Amino acid sequence: MKAITHTPGFSLDRFILLCKRFITINQRTWGLGFAGALSLILAVWLLYTIVGGHDLVMYSTIAGLLQLLYILGGLLITSSIFNELHNAGSASQLFTLPAGTFEKFFAAWFLSYLCFTVIAFILIVLIHTILGLTIDIPEIAVNLNITDMNLFSQILSYTTYHSIFLLGAVYFRKNNFTKTALSIILFLSSLGIIFIILFYTPGTEIFRGQITDKTIFGFVEEFAWILRIVISIAITVLFLFFSYIRLKNRQVA
Repeated sequence: MKAITHTPGFSLDRFILLCKRFITINQRTWGLGFAGALSLILAVWLLYTIVGGHDLVMYSTIAGLLQLLYILGGLLITSSIFNELHNAGSASQLFTLPAGTFEKFFAAWFLSYLCFTVIAFILIVLIHTILGLTIDIPEIAVNLNITDMNLFSQILSYTTYHSIFLLGAVYFRKNNFTKTALSIILFLSSLGIIFIILFYTPGTEIFRGQITDKTIFGFVEEFAWILRIVISIAITVLFLFFSYIRLKNRQVA
C-alpha cells in the first residue's frame, strides 16, 4: 500500500489511503455480513416459493426485511468502524498515522454512510430485479413497487441514527452497538415519560390543544415531513460534530 505522508490541510491521497486501510482491516467482517444478509433474503424467497405463499405477502415481507437489513447492517458496520481505536495493540497505529483527525473521521463517515447507502440501494434494486418481485402482478406493481418502499424515509432514519452510532463507535470502548442502542432507548423512554407527564398534568390544556388530528404543534399534517427533515438534519450535524470532537480528543490524549 502506498505510504501516507503528512502535509498541512486536507489531502485526497491520504483520504483514499485511509479508506483503503479501513476496507482492508474490516473486509472479512463486512463480507460475511453482506453474505449473511443476502443468504437470509434468498432463504425467505425460497421458503415462500416452496410453500407457495401469496406473491404480495412474499414481496411485502422481503421489502420490509431489506429495509431492516439496510438500517441494522449499516449501524453494525458503523459501530465497528473504530474498533482498533479501543484496542491497546492497534490504537497506537491509528493515532500515529500521518493524517489529520478530520481525514480519519471523514473516511469513516464516507465508508459507513455514503458508500454503504449507495451499495445497499444497488443491492436492493438488483434483488428486486433478480427475484422478479414486481412482474405480472398489477396489484404489486401499483402498490409495492421499488419507488413506494418509503426509501427516502429509511435513508433519513439511517442518516440520523448513523451519526449517533458513529459517536458511540468513538465514545464506547466495548460493545459499541449495544451500549449506543441502550442509550437511545433510555433517552427516548425519558422523553416519553416527560411527554406523558406534560400531557396529563392539570393545567396543560394549551399543550394538549397543540396536538389534534389536523395539526402537530401548529404544523399541518401534510407539511410535518418538512419538520422531520429539519430535525433530522440538525440532530445529524450535532452528533457528527460531537463524534469529530471526541475523536480529536482521543487523538490528543
